[in-house]
Amino acid sequence: MTSLILGIAMTLPLAVFIVSCDNELVPYKNSPPVPVIYGVLDPSDSIFYVKLERTFSGDSDAMVLASDESKRYFVSVSARLDYLNNNNEVASINLVPMDLSEKQDGIFTSGRNLIYCGHKNDFTNNGDPDFLVKGQFELSLYIEDINQQIRCVTEIPSKPVFVEPKPGIPTKIFFSNETPYRIIFYRQSYYYYEVVILFKYFENLIDGSSEQKQIEFRTMYPPYNSPFPFNERWVEQHLTPQVFLNRIARQINTNEKVDSRRFSSIDFIIRKGNPDYYNYFHSVNADLSTEVRPQSNISNGMGVFTCFASTVSSGHTLNSAALYVLCNDSTTRHLKFVYP
Repeated sequence: MTSLILGIAMTLPLAVFIVSCDNELVPYKNSPPVPVIYGVLDPSDSIFYVKLERTFSGDSDAMVLASDESKRYFVSVSARLDYLNNNNEVASINLVPMDLSEKQDGIFTSGRNLIYCGHKNDFTNNGDPDFLVKGQFELSLYIEDINQQIRCVTEIPSKPVFVEPKPGIPTKIFFSNETPYRIIFYRQSYYYYEVVILFKYFENLIDGSSEQKQIEFRTMYPPYNSPFPFNERWVEQHLTPQVFLNRIARQINTNEKVDSRRFSSIDFIIRKGNPDYYNYFHSVNADLSTEVRPQSNISNGMGVFTCFASTVSSGHTLNSAALYVLCNDSTTRHLKFVYP
């Protein structure tokens, strides 16, 4: 889940707020800071991460303000994550601030990149068979800077069900336009789903070294209206050769330092999440010409605190015919994949 947390930008309005009156933009120069939280948890992860920032305003250019970490972070924060079952507290861990060493490119790269984290092993299980399988996560924050308490709760979804390919049974992948590779899972209308394909490979460099790499293809399935929101329906996603090759060609760049590439394996991941995440993601990525208030499930703040459950089917390989196509098709030939 870490990649998701680090890979998706905090697109809520962290800079100057504006209002419209007779087509004139008026900044709120001295508005009080509002906590902005981004926490997307997966019970299968070994470490849980929560991002906490703050809105800011001022007379300077927004880009200049954003580079000042004192404008982006609170100074004194107490953070705790509780695991609840039937709304009763079972276990809790403290979340401690950590400065991430790797940062995304953009406005917020200067200074610290602060995130709050806690290790799953610090939870005390006490033999509960449902531990982190069902129940809720509760996030509690006390921000001394503004004397404000924040509490938010999210449900832990049940694990999604793969029909094909089955977890624990690696397969040889072969597909054609007539018989595409099928990814089949059960879907409930209430939840948001993602199907992720991890394509793993090695880059053999001219200097003789080798690096393992991976790219991912993601397909989103938003919640939908149904009179029976928790009934399951069968969903079948097809992967055709041309779609597969096009996605690889778009995501792997040519590199003069690469002598050759060698395919390794493919993992399929299905992720099932509460609708809060989809509502947030949809609202902050809406057309800027349309007035859309960012969706939030944070009391006394903004952002999203939600949970995913994942099922992984790993270790799949391409059969000889599919490998030959990867190495020789005009779409991917320039990437220097070699036939073993």
